[in-house]
Amino acid sequence: MKYGLIGEKLSHSYSKIIHEYIIEDQAYELVELSDEQLDDFFAKKEFLGINVTIPYKSVVMKYLNFVSEEAKIIGSVNTIINDKGILKGYNTDCSGFKFLVDKSKINVKNKKVLLLGTGGTSKTVKYVLNNLGVKQIIEISRNTTGFNSYNDIKQIDYDLIVNTTPVGMYPNIHDCPLPKKLITCPVIDVIYNPLKTSICLYAKDKGFKNINGLPMLVYQASEAIRLFHGIELSNEEVDELINNLYYDTLNLILIGMPGTGKSVISKELAKILNRTNVDIDKEIEKEAKMKIPLIFETYGENHFRDLESSMIAHISKETGLVVAGGGGIIKRKINVFNFKHNGILIYLNRPVRIIKTPANRPLVSDSNDMYRLYEERHPYYLKYADVDVKLKNWENDINLILKELEKYDINY
Repeated sequence: MKYGLIGEKLSHSYSKIIHEYIIEDQAYELVELSDEQLDDFFAKKEFLGINVTIPYKSVVMKYLNFVSEEAKIIGSVNTIINDKGILKGYNTDCSGFKFLVDKSKINVKNKKVLLLGTGGTSKTVKYVLNNLGVKQIIEISRNTTGFNSYNDIKQIDYDLIVNTTPVGMYPNIHDCPLPKKLITCPVIDVIYNPLKTSICLYAKDKGFKNINGLPMLVYQASEAIRLFHGIELSNEEVDELINNLYYDTLNLILIGMPGTGKSVISKELAKILNRTNVDIDKEIEKEAKMKIPLIFETYGENHFRDLESSMIAHISKETGLVVAGGGGIIKRKINVFNFKHNGILIYLNRPVRIIKTPANRPLVSDSNDMYRLYEERHPYYLKYADVDVKLKNWENDINLILKELEKYDINY
């Protein structure tokens, strides 16, 4: 390996994508190592440059011949260069987190910060926040020795939450480091997979600013590339890379009335965008080995909704999909919440008068049912949609969707 990333678990990592996007002709490898393998790895020194992630950012310092002053003060290294056998350590997370705070437009000066986690990343975050002039940092750890415990939070007054723990990271994207009731202020989360962690979604739901760790990841990677290859990216190039990665990762979830064309349109859209297409109803039928009308007839609607929610919880962990959501997914808020971890909901807002009553749909037998269902669901489609595409006829559906997506404002 010439260049790459080391850590304990790396299935969540986008680092390979970023590094190989910038340096196209240089492979970047992901190497999972256990504690016991570190001694041998660093004794061999078979690399030119590596990045380091959880849980080794502090541990690796003992193997280094040189550590930058900033990394030394912080007590954490995430970038190592092998200079003819001399191992040199740096902390590019520091500038990455500063970039993330700037992107968030959250004012941290003179604020009380609740800092979740006490690992290598939290040391970097603490260093940057202090330099930015926060009033107080309250550190919280599951190991209560020397720190406030999670049980103490309800007695603590704070203006900003910063999460540096891995709680909520892929594949456990539905986990949250705090109960929803304790999320009472803006949130900065260094996790970047999923695109929106539960703690960020709860903050958003309550109207607070929030941001995930994708901008931090890309900026620190650009700094590592400067150290590895001497290539310096402008802020504009970094922003472009963040946006490209965000859009490539984002799931596009089509919602709307039965018969509005979600399955057909999602398949066509996926083909145009070179993405994987998933149809929730078809996936349920595959899993249940039974057609949906028969599921309704045999077990009832509530059982079907349970199957639907379970399938959405599973699918929502994946990225880069075009998804045909069932017409009734908005009946349970948990479905919307889970989809928004990695996706945006696109409402195919077609007038009910031009939708033909679909055959073999358990809740729709005639046009009266269609109008009743529309009156019931239309307000929820509008409420939960990130993009509202008004489809006036049966032509140019794809072009209208792509035009609306171009207008969509990125919210990290």
